[in-house]
Amino acid sequence: YSESDLVLGLMKIILDLDLWDSKFVRDHTANFLPMKNLLDKISLKGILRRTGVSEEDLIEAARILGQAPRASIIFGGDVIQQADGLQCAMNLVNLALLTGNVGRENAGIYPIFEKGNILGLCDMGVMPEYLPGYQDSAVVRDLFERVWKTHLPYTKGRTVTEIVRGLETGDIRALYVAGADPVTDYPNAGRLASALEKAELLVVQDIFLSQTARMAHCVLPAVSFAEKEGTMTNIEHRVQRLNQVIPPFGSAMPDWNIFEELSRTMGRPMGYFNVTDVLRDMALTIPFYKGLRMKDLEGDGKVIPPTSSGREGSRGGRPYSFAPVRTVEATETDVALYPFELMAGRSMYHFGSTTTRSRNLLGLCPGAFVEINPLDAEELGVADADPVKVSSPTGSFVAPARLSSGVERGKLVSPVNFPETRIY
Repeated sequence: YSESDLVLGLMKIILDLDLWDSKFVRDHTANFLPMKNLLDKISLKGILRRTGVSEEDLIEAARILGQAPRASIIFGGDVIQQADGLQCAMNLVNLALLTGNVGRENAGIYPIFEKGNILGLCDMGVMPEYLPGYQDSAVVRDLFERVWKTHLPYTKGRTVTEIVRGLETGDIRALYVAGADPVTDYPNAGRLASALEKAELLVVQDIFLSQTARMAHCVLPAVSFAEKEGTMTNIEHRVQRLNQVIPPFGSAMPDWNIFEELSRTMGRPMGYFNVTDVLRDMALTIPFYKGLRMKDLEGDGKVIPPTSSGREGSRGGRPYSFAPVRTVEATETDVALYPFELMAGRSMYHFGSTTTRSRNLLGLCPGAFVEINPLDAEELGVADADPVKVSSPTGSFVAPARLSSGVERGKLVSPVNFPETRIY
């Protein structure tokens, strides 16, 4: 929770010191006053207590950000996956709007996700509330129905939380998972795995037999980036071309090819015969991909402007909008039962859980571990490499202890890369 509070603290100080971009806020944003009224009710002293950051350091950071002619806000994907991740992301957007660092070069908000092409996925509409290009279906329904030659549902998609709830209640009976391993990578993995077990049909499309794929009724083998053509979009919004290096193994196919074959088998072919056909549809339906061709993506690719209307408004043509702010106190736990705080992070040797299949990287970091301060370990009678069980109200796992003086007393550190722990 402390990252979200830290951002709120920066916003409060920037406003108090009059370092905010009042002209940009006045001319190009909405809902500033409702947000500010909520922010005024949050105590700076409480923020300092929850974050552990000194007031002097926070003021210095606020001055640097507020006085910078342009600034970029970069944050890790783990920020989103925490319990208060959505609020933290909204606070970061508020901070960017407050300082006017939106809709211009060398500024903006840049999430650093663990896996590539996440922004490309979002552009393609893999978001429950939007069609491709972050477009409202009520506005562009006719265009997509004409290009896709089908009727679109009037209901919106569901978030992961809503999907889990639907599986639990029986409202959702079948699930198709493509290119993801939610049992390993998503928060509250124990609940998610239990929900997946209730599915009458679970189809998983992936390049490895992941933990989620092991639960599936049907597994469709996809290919890796080296075995296919296509495009990827990085956080700079640079679209680059992927070139096939090796032929696919066995019966594996590119994701688009699998979708096309399934659609064809179900009597509704999409009409894609190669990646150029897919890019053609992207250019026809997504305004900021308009006119894009494969030959434009040679070399370093092409940067697509992150907004269609610059500082005047969002892609949808509406003013940028501040989101409501709030602060959340950490959940109280029984200190007698749970005397340690677990810091779940990433191993520097692994990329998600995918690289745990690499023999070379497993030689550097072969499995999960629990780092603990030597003094805490001595009190518990734990020696280096001893198996220890870590439990919380939501689950438990066993891993060897690793004594480290770099870990504060009362803290534990463990990587989330290894599927068997299901730390999230």
